[in-house]
Amino acid sequence: MENGIGEDWLIQFTQALRAVIPDRIVTHCPQAPYFKNTYYPKGGYITIDQQIGSLINFYLIQFYNQGDSQYNTYTELFSSASGTKFNGTAVSQISALGVPLNKLVVVKPILVNDATNTGWVDQNSLGQWAVQANQDYGWYAGIGHWQYASDLTGAAIENAAGPLIFLCSQSGNCI
Repeated sequence: MENGIGEDWLIQFTQALRAVIPDRIVTHCPQAPYFKNTYYPKGGYITIDQQIGSLINFYLIQFYNQGDSQYNTYTELFSSASGTKFNGTAVSQISALGVPLNKLVVVKPILVNDATNTGWVDQNSLGQWAVQANQDYGWYAGIGHWQYASDLTGAAIENAAGPLIFLCSQSGNCI
């Protein structure tokens, strides 16, 4: 994307993929900074979403390993991301650029060792933040984890996603 060719390739690939599997779930897994449309010559993932967002069911966004963009507090992850290069890529900021909230899945490392440099958050805090983001922004797309081998019992994903799942089951507002 830094060279202005990534967007076109992803658009063409996704269109071809949809032609082959029209009734399947299609996801993309970009790092959050790829939604920083002012950084990339052709607009990064904002351009992709504008052109073929209807072909993508979810964005499983990697909110970790992003240099000085931390994504390790509620504010950084959901309200206002900082950092010198990739500020402006929190969930609500990406949504403000036109990407539907219900497509923005937050992906975080399970263990400290699953992150190279930034972005780890304990699972209980992440679960609380998910509920708060639902209350503050109406966000409910969900949580994903890196990596499966670090949560073979399912406890981490239950702690991180369970509170949001419970809230949605009680309120019925997460459709």
